[in-house]
Amino acid sequence: KMEGAQSPIILLTIAKNGSIVDVVIATSSGNHEYDQSAEAAIRNCQFEPLPRWYRGEFIPFKIDFADVK
Repeated sequence: KMEGAQSPIILLTIAKNGSIVDVVIATSSGNHEYDQSAEAAIRNCQFEPLPRWYRGEFIPFKIDFADVK
């Protein structure tokens, strides 16, 4: 966490094939560089395809960087 910054909350949507469909900064940290760094870290992730039993085409996630240790 950057000095004096709050933690950003990022909304992430992953497609059934594991690709990242959307990344949105839902709550800014108040520090543009920190927000961009958090977003870039998520965009650089690679995900496995969702399990066959999952019926949706997409799955949304909310990532609160305050909870990341």
